[in-house]
Amino acid sequence: MKPYKACSPATTINRIRKSLDEAGIFLQEASYSNSDCLFTSRVHMSGKFSPLNIGTNGKGTTYEYALASGYAEFMERLQNNMLFRGVKNAEKHNLSKMDDCFYKKQLIEQGLALDFLYDPKESDILMETEVENQFVFLKSLFPFINTKSDAISFFKDYLMFKNCKCVPFYSEEDKGEVMLPIELILISCGSNGMASGNTKEEALIQGFCEIFERYAGSQIYNQNLTPPTIPISAFKDYPVYSIIEKLQEENRYKLIIKDCSLGKGIPVLGVLVIDEEMGKYNFNLGSALNPGVALERCLTELYQSATGLSWYDITFEQYANNPKYDESFIFSNGNKLFIDGSGNWGVCLFKEKPSYEFKGLNDSLDVTDEGDISFIKSLIHGLGFRIYIRDVSFMGLNSYYIVVPGMSQFATKREHYEVLNDTYYSLNSLRNIEHISKEELLDMCKKVNSDYQLLKMFSFNFNEMLVFHTNRDLHELKLEQLLFMLNYKAGMIKEAYWYLQEFLKNKDFGAYKYYYGIKDYVRLKLENNSDDEIENKLSILYSDELAEIIDDVKDPDKILRYYEWPQNFNCENCALIDECRQLDLLRVVKNIQGKHQEANINHNTFIF
Repeated sequence: MKPYKACSPATTINRIRKSLDEAGIFLQEASYSNSDCLFTSRVHMSGKFSPLNIGTNGKGTTYEYALASGYAEFMERLQNNMLFRGVKNAEKHNLSKMDDCFYKKQLIEQGLALDFLYDPKESDILMETEVENQFVFLKSLFPFINTKSDAISFFKDYLMFKNCKCVPFYSEEDKGEVMLPIELILISCGSNGMASGNTKEEALIQGFCEIFERYAGSQIYNQNLTPPTIPISAFKDYPVYSIIEKLQEENRYKLIIKDCSLGKGIPVLGVLVIDEEMGKYNFNLGSALNPGVALERCLTELYQSATGLSWYDITFEQYANNPKYDESFIFSNGNKLFIDGSGNWGVCLFKEKPSYEFKGLNDSLDVTDEGDISFIKSLIHGLGFRIYIRDVSFMGLNSYYIVVPGMSQFATKREHYEVLNDTYYSLNSLRNIEHISKEELLDMCKKVNSDYQLLKMFSFNFNEMLVFHTNRDLHELKLEQLLFMLNYKAGMIKEAYWYLQEFLKNKDFGAYKYYYGIKDYVRLKLENNSDDEIENKLSILYSDELAEIIDDVKDPDKILRYYEWPQNFNCENCALIDECRQLDLLRVVKNIQGKHQEANINHNTFIF
């Protein structure tokens, strides 16, 4: 067998620290463990960027490996441009279309306007031209588009792409560089297939395994498959066996290993844990060419949270292909399984009769890199898919974005792209929330109210719609508090009251008495009590807080006044100017882009 990693964790960490230091980035570290044999780390940008919590998690069977994993994940996301998503407005082409303002002036004067967003060689292509040139590729990403005119309509009218940014990828079929639409790929595939490693082969194998894991999971979910159970004794000759034994000694729950190969030789395992006393479960997949390592990844993923295992109710429901659930819910629930594990697997996972046969562990792999890459190519070709690789190894660590259309994406239906699209678009108004019209506010509230459950399911953070800032009040403001204020200002009092109820669920009356008072004020308002009646009734419970409560909510137009809101890049009038980190982050991005330009990566010479 090959070594687990090509370098020691310390070597990896120090190598990454040096590269980050050159870009002006220093990471703050944290670690925790909920078991003697499984560890988790968190690294994030420190100093003036610390409140932004821009960082990544790592996991491993030792503290050192978990920390190295966190650093490698940070570099993977950094080089793939996934950490600073709110800088699109600073790109020179977009900046040229912005009205003259203080923000635009500062970017130009300080040399912070960005030359590109994703790649020094990126190009803007008309959507009609891209569809004409790359229809086969686009259809493999979006299988529901039937004709070129259908594709143009979908991309332009629904996804709102008049142009698309194309960046270089290596095409395994063409043995050279192709220009592909990066934003459409990201919409379809997300970060699935992004990977970093000490060597090129280590990174690529990791990236392909991530794709295998997502593909197997989506097939199990969407086709209601029941993976066969693997006896724990099958792993007695692997180092991971001692971890399993220790976990079983430490905990009361049942641990079941699942073969998630789909009966097609895909190197994916799953671990199902069931707490029969609570009636709850958790399930995680892991992929590696070494079965023992695949099982380790399942276990470290299960324990990645700082609070230990997360538990979910066993619902005995079937979600996919069930008319009881609409397509939006089926997709959103399934997508959450792969984002943070908080979705719910269908009842098929718990059935006795498997959908395919377990044929034993494949221990013939993980011997040489050449043999492993050959196996991966053969497996993907046998399943009928093509391979595209983007090399972003410009900061000293091998990093890639691998795309295998048909395997990489979870969304496969037109309806999947309808989830939240209009809502996210309308939420851009938050950047200028104090100055939008009543009609715009009402429209935004209606869309958000309709999609609230989906926003919660996706752990939506409204601060991501704003400039990068460190304002503590806004970062601590809960979505329900924000939506109460927006609906209240829009005159949607019933909806505003509902959000207050949601916010106060399971909260102590004494600790949140002020908010309970506001809730009761709004309830009495809904019941058509006069101002005097409201004051008299509230005085029974809230005599000390009464004046503050009434003053804060009596005028809906002033409900937002205690928070400092951005002014849509009119920096000189913005209350957040002292807490804004937009320009500071752009300086870091410019440093990173300079390294990307210097690397001059050539995908025509890429060897795979």
